[in-house]
Amino acid sequence: MIFYPALSAATTNINWIIFYAAIAGLFQAGIDLVFFDELMRTFPIEYSAMFVSLAQSTQYISMILAPMLGTWLANYIGLGGALWLSAGLSFVGFLLFLKRGPRLSA
Repeated sequence: MIFYPALSAATTNINWIIFYAAIAGLFQAGIDLVFFDELMRTFPIEYSAMFVSLAQSTQYISMILAPMLGTWLANYIGLGGALWLSAGLSFVGFLLFLKRGPRLSA
C-alpha cells in the first residue's frame, strides 16, 4: 500500500493510476480483513458489538476527514507533494509493524 501514492505521484500517464488503484484495492481488502480478524481476537465476545462499532466509527470519521486534509495539503504543497507525504506516512506505519513489542498471551 506504500507504493500506491508513490506510484500515483510519479506517473505521468493517467491510465496507469487505474491499474495502481485496482491493485491497491485488492491489498486493502486483505488488510481490512486481517485487521478485523485481529480486532475480534483481542477483546471478550460479550463486548464485541461495542468494540466493532467503535472501530467502524473511527474508520468512517477518518474517511470523512482525510479527503479534506488531503485537499488542504494538495493546495499547500502540491498534489505530488501530498502524495509523497502520504507514501512516507504509510512507510512509517509499515516500520511500526516491524517493531517488536511485548507479546500478549492468548
